[in-house]
Amino acid sequence: MKKQIIVFILIPFLTFAQWNYGNLNNEIGTYASGNIVFLGFDDFEFKLIKSKNKDLVLSINSEYFIEDYYYVVISVFNKHFRVSEFEIFERKFNIIELQDLAKNDKYTVAEFLKFLKSDDECILTIKNDNKIIQGFSSLKESSLAINYVLRR
Repeated sequence: MKKQIIVFILIPFLTFAQWNYGNLNNEIGTYASGNIVFLGFDDFEFKLIKSKNKDLVLSINSEYFIEDYYYVVISVFNKHFRVSEFEIFERKFNIIELQDLAKNDKYTVAEFLKFLKSDDECILTIKNDNKIIQGFSSLKESSLAINYVLRR
């Protein structure tokens, strides 16, 4: 009975958390995007964009991002990364730099993507004022999508 309950709980996460990729309009660059499932919220996604001028942008897109300060931790590959530098622009939380909470090592977006595409799942924790929300993203197809963007 317990196995059946676990399967029914995980199925919604696996069906909604998918990665896709492609070219942006007018061939100005490429993108990869992956859904992030939060209970009570339905519009979160990772978005990786590489434009023709070789700029690489990793963002978390959502209508949730309307204020100035957020404490964001991304847990992947048994490591916890705090977003140490970011910009919020038009409801996009653009990640500039991440910091490993255990070792205090800092990573650029390109360096962090090696961790992101190497694991099967990711936990995202967002704190704003006194509110903390936590979401899940399946990374099973992320390697293909991220590599598509990086190789263009």
